[in-house]
Amino acid sequence: MSKSSKIGIVLLALVLVVQLFALAAPAAFAEGPAETAAIGWSVKATGSEGHELTLTTSEEVESALGKGFSVDFGKDASGAPVTAPTVADLRRAGVTLTPPAGYVLRTVMIVADGSEAAAESRSLLSIAGAKTDAAGAVVLPAAIFAESYDASAVGAVFNGSGERYTIRMELERVDPAAPLTVSYTAGTAAALPSPVAAGGDSVELAIPEGAGSADYTVAALDAQAGSHALTLGKIFTGWKLSFSNGASAIVKGGDKIVLCSSAVFEAQWQDAIIFSFTGGEKEYDGTPLTASYNRYGELKGGDELIVPDSALAPSRTDAGESEATLDLSQVHVMRGEEDVTGEYEFVVRPGTLRIVQRGITFTVSDAAGEYSALPLMPSDYTISSGSLAEGHSATPTYSGQQTLPGTSTGSAVFKIRDGSGNDVSANYNISVINGSITVVPRTEKQKLTVTVKDMEKEYDGASTASGEFELSSGSLLGSDKLAALSFEGGITGVGQGSIKAVFAVKNGESDVTENYEITVVPGKLVVKPRPITITADSATKEFDGTALTKNSYTISSGSLVKGHTLALSISGSQTKVGSSANVISAKSVKVTDPDGKDVTAQYALTLKDGTLTVTSSSSSSALTVTIKSVEKVYDGKALAAKDYEITSGALAEGDKLVPGAFDGELTNVGEKEVKAAFTVKNGETDVTDKYTITVVPGKLTVKARPITITAASASKIYDGSALTRNSWSITSGELVSGHKLTATVVGSQTQTGSSANSISKNSIKITDASGADVTANYAVTTATGTLTVGNNPVKDITLSVGEHSKVYDGKAYRFTGNDIRVTGGTLPAGYSIDATFNPESVTDVGKYDVTIKSVTIRNASGADVTNQFNISRSRGSYTISERELVIETKAANKVYDGEPLTERSTPNITGRVEDHQVTLRITGTQTKVGSSDNTVADVKVTDKTSGADVTKNYAIRYQYGLLTVSDESGTASEGPTWVGGSAGTLFIKLDHDYDGFEGLQIDGKDLDRSAYTSASGSTEIWLKAAYLNTLSDGSHTLKAKYSGGESVETVFSIEGTQTTQTARRGQSGIWLILMLLALLGCLIAAYFLTFGSGKGRRWKRPLLRRGGAHKGGDTNI
Repeated sequence: MSKSSKIGIVLLALVLVVQLFALAAPAAFAEGPAETAAIGWSVKATGSEGHELTLTTSEEVESALGKGFSVDFGKDASGAPVTAPTVADLRRAGVTLTPPAGYVLRTVMIVADGSEAAAESRSLLSIAGAKTDAAGAVVLPAAIFAESYDASAVGAVFNGSGERYTIRMELERVDPAAPLTVSYTAGTAAALPSPVAAGGDSVELAIPEGAGSADYTVAALDAQAGSHALTLGKIFTGWKLSFSNGASAIVKGGDKIVLCSSAVFEAQWQDAIIFSFTGGEKEYDGTPLTASYNRYGELKGGDELIVPDSALAPSRTDAGESEATLDLSQVHVMRGEEDVTGEYEFVVRPGTLRIVQRGITFTVSDAAGEYSALPLMPSDYTISSGSLAEGHSATPTYSGQQTLPGTSTGSAVFKIRDGSGNDVSANYNISVINGSITVVPRTEKQKLTVTVKDMEKEYDGASTASGEFELSSGSLLGSDKLAALSFEGGITGVGQGSIKAVFAVKNGESDVTENYEITVVPGKLVVKPRPITITADSATKEFDGTALTKNSYTISSGSLVKGHTLALSISGSQTKVGSSANVISAKSVKVTDPDGKDVTAQYALTLKDGTLTVTSSSSSSALTVTIKSVEKVYDGKALAAKDYEITSGALAEGDKLVPGAFDGELTNVGEKEVKAAFTVKNGETDVTDKYTITVVPGKLTVKARPITITAASASKIYDGSALTRNSWSITSGELVSGHKLTATVVGSQTQTGSSANSISKNSIKITDASGADVTANYAVTTATGTLTVGNNPVKDITLSVGEHSKVYDGKAYRFTGNDIRVTGGTLPAGYSIDATFNPESVTDVGKYDVTIKSVTIRNASGADVTNQFNISRSRGSYTISERELVIETKAANKVYDGEPLTERSTPNITGRVEDHQVTLRITGTQTKVGSSDNTVADVKVTDKTSGADVTKNYAIRYQYGLLTVSDESGTASEGPTWVGGSAGTLFIKLDHDYDGFEGLQIDGKDLDRSAYTSASGSTEIWLKAAYLNTLSDGSHTLKAKYSGGESVETVFSIEGTQTTQTARRGQSGIWLILMLLALLGCLIAAYFLTFGSGKGRRWKRPLLRRGGAHKGGDTNI
């Protein structure tokens, strides 16, 4: 920083200090007369909330008024007195101005600019906006200083707009010892008697009741006397009447006095402690209305006034009216431990607290909807006037409802609760405006499908329609009911008819069908024939040679319709011993109704025969024939009975028992009874009637064929797979020829050990030659086989990764089980190896030791059989060798022009991995006549996918093109020169059209085309490094041959001895040292130039510009 700047800052600081001191200095004020002085209180405007206030009082004022003047700005947030107030302090606590003893404040004004001359015109506040406290001080309340204070109360607004303000006060000297008097003169207290005319006679005056009371005093006395009456804590006790001769008397309201001369009424006051309560009124809002009180009157020194909270009735919350007062019996004045309450007079002026009910009107919201069969009720309301107190809530109880289409009234009774859940409804004047409830018919009718139920009955001769139905789709609303009004249709005789119906929907007794769209699906009425069974009566008699008949019947089931008549005929006859049917002729049956109409078709007649039986006469012989029973084991063939014997009775001589057909045979397992009929013949004559034959049936029995099936057994060495054998054999019994048996074996054993190989009994099935299931004809017994898995001996096996290698290809090689070789022991055919390795994969160039971390061996079924092998592991290696990358730069030549020769075109690059990018900088340059390599630098190979630098994975080989500058003759000095061992090409340009070019000769020998490339542009030749490095040092002649026998020659040189290269490297080293020394010198010189003067002079450093011109070029490939 300069000296002048420092001086400037000091001067500025001094100015600021001077200004600050000047600003902080007391403001001057005008000196007033001896009895009246202006106290200046200056306010410096520094912001609406940051005014600095300074009270200024001159020695003259203090001399005139003494030391008793005080200003109180209240206390700050910590309770400490405010000594350096701001406008914010005034707006919080106001200010209290206390005059010295012997003075009262007559005028208080806030002047905008402090000028007395402009005081009247610029006054913002007068004493009318203040109040006087008990000590006679003037209190300027905080509200006066608020920005939003009502200007009508003070005549203006104290807004702190940035001007300088002064509070001016005028004080008047008073004699505090002089009594406060009111002379009885005309116009002084209107409530007192009229004045006496001068020189008049005596007058009797009556002092009115109440004259001189406290309230009267405030109203009747002048402002100063009335003010003192309140603020000094005194109460009015009466009037002292004084005469000029010194006589006096005390008079009170109601007294009558006679005035004979001039007199003075002197108000009498008594010290008292006055509690003056201020009441209040508000609308109920749930918060207390609190009364405050002002206390007037002074306590004696050291006395303490005790007013307990229980003595106060200062607040009210609920609606109503109460008095804000004080229970004086609880008020005490203590002087130390002594109660001196009796030494004081107490006066209470109560206030009234009134809280009126909070008006609120609730409007019940109209409810409207389409018919739903459910009562529609009001469900919402709004507050249309008034409001709820904060935190209060209203709960309605709704009344009124409408179900059927129409309109009715919706009302509600409201209960209001406060935040604690208390019912505070009584504090509100609640009005309710009713809403309407309107139900209209449905616009989209409820769709119903009613299906009349089908009816089926037997013919009864009457016409009938169904009375049953069901709601087959749709649904009724609410409590609606579906009612059938009528049914149509019906038939009498057997057949089928349709039943239709008309329906209505009722809600209670009201028809609400208009809200529905009813589709009726007719029912079907079917009258079936009336079933009736008619049985011909049976009859029995002993053989007498005559025919037995019975022409009667019985209705054995069902009945005829009442009034119907049945007619029929019966045929049947039995003469010989035996039985025959007594048959009703079906064609003869006829039923008629009472009108004679044939109704036979309306009946389903079942006709049953009776039996006519002729028994042997009591003189016939009894004969018992028993059929012999037979049995066998099931063999698929039918078993039949054919033998019998007479087991009781005997045949007469010549008679022979002849069997009829046997009525039973049995093939499958079981039992069956066999019966047969027998006759007795004598020769060709049937004499059976001579006998009473009893036949005892025989029994056929087929027993189940026993057979035993045994499941096969099997065993194997453990291999991790389940051992099963689903085969069996019949080990006892045999199948019937042509029968086949199938069964399933369900055994399985995987781990070493044994288990049963059992046959599922539910799977056993035996079929005959036709495929029929005949399993039930066999008694099959099953036997289990055994499945045994033996231990597999552990085998030794050695696993190795082996030696692997590859040329870097940019891809990660991940090792798998296929990389493992079994170098000891054998792995069974079909087995496979899974393994994990360290490392898991390799990518970059290097030789890696590869170890097998874990091995899992699986058999041909994929089961883990690792525990069958004792595994040895040997490590292997994996080598990734560098990938050859060949960079071949282009050659160029020109005639010397003093400018550098460069060739920056993209070089040929071979050998890079796909998705790899090569970046390099071509640095080759040649300015003077001669040749040099077109070199590169800063070669970097990057993986384009990952962005990783992979240059280390390449072995980079360079083939440089040659940069050649020739002299003005068109040839380089001794031709271009090739440095032995270089890479790239040697560029030679010949002054001959390329057309007709046939080839080259070097030193008279034809040159193979693989040793060079050629192109047009005159004739441009690039000799390749592989050929040039085979030539000896020195000059060589190149000859280009063209068609027509033309040729062009030029020379070039080879320089490649070790000595030459060493010398060049030595020269390069010297130049490097010289360059370093030169750089060091520059740095030292720069230092001394910058810091060496000793005078502290500093030079600006030049900006260093990066990225300046250079002779290389960056290439991305």
